[in-house]
Amino acid sequence: GHIVLVFLALEFLYTGLFITCHDAMHGTISAHRGLNDGLGKLAISLFAWFDYGMLHRKHWEHHNHTGKVNLDPDFHRGNPRMVVWFVRFMVEYLTTWQLVKLAW
Repeated sequence: GHIVLVFLALEFLYTGLFITCHDAMHGTISAHRGLNDGLGKLAISLFAWFDYGMLHRKHWEHHNHTGKVNLDPDFHRGNPRMVVWFVRFMVEYLTTWQLVKLAW
């Protein structure tokens, strides 16, 4: 029933928030960096309280070193198994403050 529709609507909205943050990090929302950063911070906070500054830095590390072991923060560290990669990825991106805000 309606729970499936609510789930799909939330997934659509959460995807939009993440895409908005991603576009803000690339400076494509506005010609003004401050507006991009402000909208990016708002979007990623509404998404899951991620630290925009940390995401922004790691995102550009990823673009500058895509696919390079130990340089690309989103690439595996020599162990390409999905579960190992995912756990390491989440540990590197989650912060204690974010978990506190999500639990609150």
